[in-house]
Amino acid sequence: IGPAYAAKIVRFRELLGGFISVEQVAETRHLPDSTYQQIAPQLTLSPIFRPLLINELSVDSLAAHPYIDRKSAQAMVAWRTQNGPFSGFEDLSKLYGLSAETKDKIKPYLVYKQ
Repeated sequence: IGPAYAAKIVRFRELLGGFISVEQVAETRHLPDSTYQQIAPQLTLSPIFRPLLINELSVDSLAAHPYIDRKSAQAMVAWRTQNGPFSGFEDLSKLYGLSAETKDKIKPYLVYKQ
């Protein structure tokens, strides 16, 4: 691939905080599936280098993650404000404003320490 696609993939990885699966590379904006299929065999995982500290991050910081929209970030912070810190994924499951798909996608990135 050329430098433009490489830069897009790296940018997406940076926004995510790391790839948890090779398949996430296919979600890179404007990356054709044919290009992804060609490079997939050469891809390796990167560790999560920037987890989401769900009990500390602001709405803006949460919403900066590609899988979390602003409304979802606001719901997370509101729940945390009303109920105290999230203790685990079970607490996040109580949020009705987040789809099950979003919850599953962000689960590996979440850190609950206070």
